[in-house]
Amino acid sequence: MSAFGSERLPRAWAHPGARQEGAAIVAAMLVMTLAALLVAGLIWRTDVQIRRVEAQRLSDQAEWIERGAVDWSRVVLRSTGDAAPTVDYIGQVWSLPIAQTRLSDFLSQIGAVRAEEGAATYLSGNVEDLQARFNLRNLVTSGVPGVSTINLNAVAAYGRLLALLGIDPTLARLTAEHMRVTALSQSIQASGTSLSGSPEALASAGAAPESGDVPLVIDGLDQLLDVPGYTPAIIAAIGPYVTILPVPTPVNANTTSAPVLAALIPGLSLSAAQVAITARGQAYFRNTGDLSNVLRAAGVTAGDASSLDVRSHFFAVHARVRHERAEVNRDTLVFRTGVVPNSTLVISSRDAF
Repeated sequence: MSAFGSERLPRAWAHPGARQEGAAIVAAMLVMTLAALLVAGLIWRTDVQIRRVEAQRLSDQAEWIERGAVDWSRVVLRSTGDAAPTVDYIGQVWSLPIAQTRLSDFLSQIGAVRAEEGAATYLSGNVEDLQARFNLRNLVTSGVPGVSTINLNAVAAYGRLLALLGIDPTLARLTAEHMRVTALSQSIQASGTSLSGSPEALASAGAAPESGDVPLVIDGLDQLLDVPGYTPAIIAAIGPYVTILPVPTPVNANTTSAPVLAALIPGLSLSAAQVAITARGQAYFRNTGDLSNVLRAAGVTAGDASSLDVRSHFFAVHARVRHERAEVNRDTLVFRTGVVPNSTLVISSRDAF
């Protein structure tokens, strides 16, 4: 056996220690592979967490820049209101839009030492006079708390505006009815009265108290989709001409558009309204009498202009901020008192898309 057996046996059998060494090498490789996977996973999770924290930091910084832009706009509105307390018109400082501009350009103008830090931040936006639009809140008057009535003159004006835009004017009455129901529900919610405790009041307003649903208070045009007849296309069409403010407001003749002006003054054609808009570009209206004089000079007999004014209290600040990888697009509703010295109040704010 010694003559031929040892040479024919496998090496692992001939040397038992070699098999143990091979197993140890395989085990070590498995341990190293597992350790590498664990370390890679840890590094990946750490990198994700770092990126998340960095993204949150950039987002917070963009939010603060946007708030600064809104505060800056409020300062402009206050100063403009103090300088011209009886009139607001296109051409004042608040109406000048800001094209996309590096934040560092603004900081360098005010003497900031570290203005270069804003080189990767861009700011743009504009301030819009919301009283240039027809306010749907005018469709309903609430002289007595808990009692809302439809303003027939406002309904007729809104119907004319819809007709000018090629939309069914019967939506004006349906919108007024819906606004009255929501105004009543707001009154009920404010007083703490339960829906089941006021069935008569809701029934008189056209609601269905047996359903147990309180209509949502309308604060955006997209909610008009709850009114039968409205479609997304109609909402988009009336968007530039219609708004919903917290309280009824007159329309500013110095900032409104020709369709809204023609709708507010009975008998005023769209072409005649455009004549007034053109004349306004040469010299703003100091009062509604100036508007009547312009129309009279054009051979137009102006009707009732009681729903018009030449100053405004509600403005929208449209701020767009791009801070490295973070972006903030936000619309803020600002109220200005109109009493010198003016003060401003942020009513609401929502993301713009």
